[in-house]
Amino acid sequence: MASVVIPSVLRAAARQPAAPVRSSEESQLWLSIGGPIVGLIALTAVSALFLLANIARGQDRAYEVAEAQLVGRTLEGVGESVSATAKDFGIWNDAYRNISVRWNSAWVAENATSAAVDGLVIFRADGSIRHAWTADEFAEHSGALTAAAAIATHPDRLARIAQAQTTDIMVARNYLEIDGLLVAVATVPVRPENSGAPTRMSMSRATNYVAAIEVIDQARIEKIGQSLGVRDLRFQAGGAPPARVDGTLNLIVPNHDEALIGWLAFSVDKPGSRAFARRAVTIAAGLLLFGLLAFLVSRSLVERQMRVMAEARHAAEDANRVKSQFFANMSHELRTPLNAVIGYAELLEEDAAAAGRPRQGEDSRRIGSAARHLLGLINDILEHSKFEAAAVEVYPEHVELSRLIDEVVDLVRVAAERNNVLLKVACAPDLTAYVDRMRLKQCLVNLAGNAVKFTKDGRVSIAAHATTVNGAAMVAFDVVDTGIGMSPEDLGDLFQPFVQAHGARNRQFGGTGLGLSITKRLAEAMGGTVTVRSAPGAGSTFTLTVARAQPATAGAG
Repeated sequence: MASVVIPSVLRAAARQPAAPVRSSEESQLWLSIGGPIVGLIALTAVSALFLLANIARGQDRAYEVAEAQLVGRTLEGVGESVSATAKDFGIWNDAYRNISVRWNSAWVAENATSAAVDGLVIFRADGSIRHAWTADEFAEHSGALTAAAAIATHPDRLARIAQAQTTDIMVARNYLEIDGLLVAVATVPVRPENSGAPTRMSMSRATNYVAAIEVIDQARIEKIGQSLGVRDLRFQAGGAPPARVDGTLNLIVPNHDEALIGWLAFSVDKPGSRAFARRAVTIAAGLLLFGLLAFLVSRSLVERQMRVMAEARHAAEDANRVKSQFFANMSHELRTPLNAVIGYAELLEEDAAAAGRPRQGEDSRRIGSAARHLLGLINDILEHSKFEAAAVEVYPEHVELSRLIDEVVDLVRVAAERNNVLLKVACAPDLTAYVDRMRLKQCLVNLAGNAVKFTKDGRVSIAAHATTVNGAAMVAFDVVDTGIGMSPEDLGDLFQPFVQAHGARNRQFGGTGLGLSITKRLAEAMGGTVTVRSAPGAGSTFTLTVARAQPATAGAG
């Protein structure tokens, strides 16, 4: 089996380690891979906290509603208890006989008391009081309680309960505020015990009423709060309650006319928020753990992507280095015989002219022209390979630009005359630039040669003038032609290597498509750039900028 010889350039490339991924690319990788993951973690954490906080607030609101309902039902229960006591006393045969049929003050004094309520008042429909009893602990409020109980029920409502068909609706209940105390009052007519429709006699004698009074003082309210598990339950007399303070509730208390007599204020717990606070550490730990896992996963993905990119770059750089070295070697190998061909063609042309053989001289001239054209293409490829291999160096010096432009015009003059192109030059005689003379001349020849190549029966002008770009002293060269111009689509890839504008039309002009790419790279190597303005049929304007003065060195005084 024949052995395979590996070129030395390939062996050298194989020994080189993979180039590390640059920090900017690493940052981009983190943004493209780790960024979405970190964003997802943050979104998940915020969403979880928001959801849990909403659940906690919902639990707090539900607890507040339940607490308010519990307090309200307890207050209603007190009123129902007072109503039951009033019905027990008023709807009683003995009470009816000793009050409505025949007033018996001794019986009333002995029986019109109760351990279930704090006061009993017997009065007529016109509000006149016939008897009043108040528990000893509220003796100081006796007069106010008695008067309030007698007028607590509207006369129309008294008439309705006197004619009620059943004992369930034979009661008028009310809540009052007396001397800052919350008072429940229940009023019933004094009736016989036989239920059903009231008799004509009982209706005619139903002119007496008994009111049961229950004082719900602060001590009683505190006991209710303790039994319900409600903190700081208290009664506040007055109109509408003040603005609610966080952690408190105000339950308004109206009378039977829906007028506010005060409100019950109490503190409420926040079980949802409390539970959320207790679990905050667990929740935070869980989110941190989730974030750590996601970070490790994203880090693994980024590192793997970085390794893949480093290997891909290494392979691409190896291939590019091999390609560039191949082009450089082959270009040098081709230039040597081409220079010999050009030299022999010139000798043959001179001999043919001396011998008077013009046909042979024309053939020799064509051979030399073709060889020089091929040499130009090879030089472009060699120059491009140097850029790919990062082997291009510039040697700046102070250059007199008017003489340099004259040399450029001399080099393109023959092509201009062939295309019937008028060359114009505009440059101040004292204008100089700090550039690599050979590289600047190469750039201008490329630009002027392109302008002449794509212009027929027109004009090409080369102008140089001093300018300032971002505060730096520069020289701008404008190469303007009246040629075929370019479309916006052509301009997009104009400075890419091996790419030419105009598509199929360029087949008649030839070229490698490297001239503008090389010009742009050389301009950037000299601290400048190349721009273009063009439109189809309106010609093109290429502007090359280079440094005008030598940059100041560090430590220069």
